[in-house]
Amino acid sequence: MGKSVSKLVAKLLSLLSITFFLGGCALHHIPIEESFRSSKNPKVGLVVKNYPRANLYFNDGREIEKDVVSASMNQSLVERIEKTKLKPLFQNEFEKQFIDVIYNRFGHATYLMPEFIEKLKPFSNDNSDELRLDFAKTDYRKLKKKGIDYLLVLEIMQVGLQRPYYGQAPIAAPSGYAKIRIDVISIKTNKVVWRETRRSEALIDGEWDLPPNFDSAVTAVEASFRRAMIKILFTMKEQLDKNPTTVQTSNRPVNPDIDLSSES
Repeated sequence: MGKSVSKLVAKLLSLLSITFFLGGCALHHIPIEESFRSSKNPKVGLVVKNYPRANLYFNDGREIEKDVVSASMNQSLVERIEKTKLKPLFQNEFEKQFIDVIYNRFGHATYLMPEFIEKLKPFSNDNSDELRLDFAKTDYRKLKKKGIDYLLVLEIMQVGLQRPYYGQAPIAAPSGYAKIRIDVISIKTNKVVWRETRRSEALIDGEWDLPPNFDSAVTAVEASFRRAMIKILFTMKEQLDKNPTTVQTSNRPVNPDIDLSSES
């Protein structure tokens, strides 16, 4: 009887903990597991989960409703911000750097196309005792067939302009904003063994609402994106190499031994 009660209490506490986190305290950080950091010659994959459309946000990260935007911001500016091209910006300035960090630490890097992971099914764990937030929502275990032990998933969570409001009235000019996350997932268990989330802002230099190209606003959006990427890269270097160096936003050559494979 006593053991049954103890198990019931433990499960209730677990569920309460999950409810608390899901209710507004998401796991933005999961400390790196030593088993991953000290792994010898693991096969590590890299995938960029998405390239979202740039958007407009309140200072707390919530998207600004369309009616609020239309009443307080030039619609042409909104349309121009939405056209920000994140994919070539990442590929030209950062893709090789992420690959280099992985390769330099583990001696292997496999690049996966995002179209491949979109085909994967949601993760379902039948063991309720392991119903925790440190498991990936997507079931990546199928990647074991590609010879991958860990997968680094880079997710561009938010990018665009953020602006402080009082009610529906803006109280200051907007600024560039970006939020980026990396998850390292064990392919064997689908557990997230490392998570880092970084945010960045960039003030707009000059007139932010100057048509037709709104160059100052677009520059701020791109600058916040770059800064968030640099923060993530620096953290990766710090945690994996333990010898942090200055991250450059330049086009570096790919190591010829890297396996840039995609699903065919």
